[in-house]
Amino acid sequence: MANPFARSTDPAKRRSPWRWLRRIGASLLVLLVVIGIRQFFWHREVVAKLQEALAELDRTDPGWRLQDIEAARVVIPDEENGALVSMEVARLLPSDWPPDKELEESLGSLESPFMLDDKLSARLDAELEQLQEAVRVARRLRRIPSGRYPLHYEQNILVTRFETQQKARATCALLRNDGFACAQKSDLKGATTACIAAFNTGRSIGDEPTVISQLIRMACISIGCVTTERVLAQGEPYPQDLKELQDLLMNEDLFPTSRIVLSGERANFHRLFESLESGEVRLSELGGKQNHSSNWEDSLLGWYVRDKVRAEHPLMLDLFSRFIAADSLPEHDQAIAERELHDELKKLVKSGAITGLIFPAFDKVMEACRRQHVYIRCMFVVLALERYRQKYSKWPDSLEQLVPEFLGTIPLDSFDGKPLRYKRLEDGVIVYSVGKDGVDNDGTFDRKNWTRPGTDIGWRLWDVKKRRQPAPPPPPKEKPVEPFEKD
Repeated sequence: MANPFARSTDPAKRRSPWRWLRRIGASLLVLLVVIGIRQFFWHREVVAKLQEALAELDRTDPGWRLQDIEAARVVIPDEENGALVSMEVARLLPSDWPPDKELEESLGSLESPFMLDDKLSARLDAELEQLQEAVRVARRLRRIPSGRYPLHYEQNILVTRFETQQKARATCALLRNDGFACAQKSDLKGATTACIAAFNTGRSIGDEPTVISQLIRMACISIGCVTTERVLAQGEPYPQDLKELQDLLMNEDLFPTSRIVLSGERANFHRLFESLESGEVRLSELGGKQNHSSNWEDSLLGWYVRDKVRAEHPLMLDLFSRFIAADSLPEHDQAIAERELHDELKKLVKSGAITGLIFPAFDKVMEACRRQHVYIRCMFVVLALERYRQKYSKWPDSLEQLVPEFLGTIPLDSFDGKPLRYKRLEDGVIVYSVGKDGVDNDGTFDRKNWTRPGTDIGWRLWDVKKRRQPAPPPPPKEKPVEPFEKD
């Protein structure tokens, strides 16, 4: 019997290329079958792990999905919705507002106890004169401490637009300018109205479950604090207005910004991963660009890419859940846990994993949340100090003297867990936090860079005699350097 595997002695058969092509084709077919079987079982495995992770999350944190979060949000009647007022202000402002960038920079660099010089005051008045209706509407926010903006979530959360929310920054800047102008004229009732309205502009964001929205809210609250410090340095606001400001800020300190951000972004990224897995969003669109054309990766490797995303989906959910768990720790202990999680994210970026590439720098976001609490706490303690001084005609020797008449308790520093610091100066007092570095630098501030090592974070009050000082002379102009003369 002939051996079927014996080498043929027929030269024609040995030279035939088809025989080798058939062998290569058979080998490729076997390879594809093996890959297909492997992919089939891998697909089943990643789907099972994802379903297990989702079931566990449903058990431990029900209502965590975006549709559940949105459904649980409070519906706000139009007459109580500060977002609608802020949007109306935006329609009344020029599209390029603020057009006078130099004026904005000058106002931003002012030292609180000094009045505006005549030139700067005239420019500010001229600007506000043209925006009287916008200012009138913006002041209505004093009585509206809540809000909710319309928001359409894109399947790709990375391209969701926040145009109306961003307009809140302009409304808040307008109120800051209004507060500065009122303080310049010694209209302290109008100035405190602008401060309260600025805080409520930030609060008009409400509990919107996105990091961008909450960063806007924090920016507006910070502008309100800066404006309030200047108003306190320009006169003696009415006690009832000080109490209203203090109560508002104490209420804002209870707002769970970090938890809202983390829970909301977990839900948003879960929705994005689902869209990647279904093919509604392509991997090439994660950079923020919409891509409606087909490409070889989506056509030939789409099944593989989608399973890669599925495999990472539980990892993404776990990282967010661990950030949320860290948020439940005492504030001053949260940073350590967050740094460990961020180190994991760095490793993911190096490996090219999707989660590591798109995951925001949440350690920085959480640090900003703690810093925001410090701004707020220091400011409402400052307001309590001013109320004490107005009643007793002196500064207290310590913050303990504010309790319980002006404060229920001394608030803690978010960065080290100790009570906020208080210091008497030659011309006033300061209340401060040690800041990110955790070191008490004796109340050294850097207003241009609050996060610089070697500095603290807080606000300052001046003695009444040191308030409302004449505008300082303008800095001398630098003499232009003459060019070298040619020989």
